[in-house]
Amino acid sequence: MSQPRFVRPYVLSGGRTAAASDLPLEAHIVASVPPEQVGRGAPPETHKIVARAQRPVSLAELAARLELPVGVTRVLVGDLATAGVVSVADPNEVNVDAHTNVDLLERLLDGIRAL
Repeated sequence: MSQPRFVRPYVLSGGRTAAASDLPLEAHIVASVPPEQVGRGAPPETHKIVARAQRPVSLAELAARLELPVGVTRVLVGDLATAGVVSVADPNEVNVDAHTNVDLLERLLDGIRAL
């Protein structure tokens, strides 16, 4: 269990409740830079987002792992995408291989059964 948060989530987003673009929950976030390239003066949440997004991660999963509301995470990711620190993959782009990959489908089914 993580430490209790002393800063209100809306403070992290500068009081903003909406991102410049309305990112869907299933949007894949990928860091454009390695964690070492994030400036020392960047907020801790920026460091955490970049570290978690070294591999593609959905906005919903990122919010859960950061233990932040989705709205706040959406604003922070939107800001980082505008700055070029992360990229956001369009969830509407279909990867044909993902639909025919039996191994992926079996792992997905195993994960559902584990719930």
